[in-house]
Amino acid sequence: MHIVVVDPSRVVLKIISGVLASREHTVTCFTNSQQALDFVAGHETVGALITSLKVQPIGGFELCWSARLLAQAHRSLYIIAMSSAQNARNLSEALDSGADDFISKPPVPDELHARLRAAERLTFMQTELIRLAETDPLTGLYNRRAFFERLHQTVRRRQPQDPLSFVMFDIDHFKAINDGYGHDVGDRTLKAGAHEVMQEASLLAA
Repeated sequence: MHIVVVDPSRVVLKIISGVLASREHTVTCFTNSQQALDFVAGHETVGALITSLKVQPIGGFELCWSARLLAQAHRSLYIIAMSSAQNARNLSEALDSGADDFISKPPVPDELHARLRAAERLTFMQTELIRLAETDPLTGLYNRRAFFERLHQTVRRRQPQDPLSFVMFDIDHFKAINDGYGHDVGDRTLKAGAHEVMQEASLLAA
């Protein structure tokens, strides 16, 4: 799992990254919470965010909330808040701010690994549910709703100098394939066509 860790102390970051790297996690560390949030936004491979509550320039609770908004319904992201002050108020506020879990700082290695195993189970299931909700079951391409949502996101992120193009295509004489060879062959034709264009395009809809 790719994990982002945020803490103002480089010593704490070194300790936690060493613990995580020992289980072959990919770890990216930040002392700056805004940089961490920007990194998470730009790297959908990040599956977990572990953040201290005392971080700057974005506070820990706000970072949890901002990261949760980034994920929304299209991305699986497990958020763990971390604090040296274990109290009920911090716990409840962190969970209300979008965190999925709360651990002490510095974390106990065995406890941290156990919580991340739970995180991996949950993110796997959530990722699978998102895939089922957003893709066409035959071709694996985005369905209409997911395609236009991703398209709007792409356009909003695009810089004026960035190239952007759209192509609409159809399979010629597809009805004749279904009528002449049967719907099973027609399905295989659609899957083969989708596979070919997926090698060239980054955003596709069935």
